[in-house]
Amino acid sequence: MATTLGDFSAHFDAIFERTMKYAKDIRNSQVLELGSKIILDTPKDTGALRGSWRSNVGAPSGDASERIDVGDTGDVPREELAVAIKAWPETGSLFMTNNQKYAEGVEFDSWSVQQPAGMVRRNIAGRTDFADLTTGTGRTK
Repeated sequence: MATTLGDFSAHFDAIFERTMKYAKDIRNSQVLELGSKIILDTPKDTGALRGSWRSNVGAPSGDASERIDVGDTGDVPREELAVAIKAWPETGSLFMTNNQKYAEGVEFDSWSVQQPAGMVRRNIAGRTDFADLTTGTGRTK
């Protein structure tokens, strides 16, 4: 039985689709793990900084409202991250933002005794398992 070009093309397409699904699943699980670590490593004095992480597909969140992490588990921002990851297409960007005015000082200027090395940088330091992890400086000024 001879293999036609159409058979080969269909077979190739099926392999490509399985490979892309696998890559997206790995990406999503790694980002959920990393994002969860960032959220849980965010200092919790009042719970406002930890609770105020926002996750969004396509553009950073502009929401600066205070959201308190009352359970000490970061459940609300971690659930929001999981929802954003599910909505994240193969291309495009997913953003985690924290628009509390003092977040930058906690991250960069050792304003927290709990996490003097910040919460984002310490979790992405040494991570080489992402093909393209772009954070910029993170500074707003």
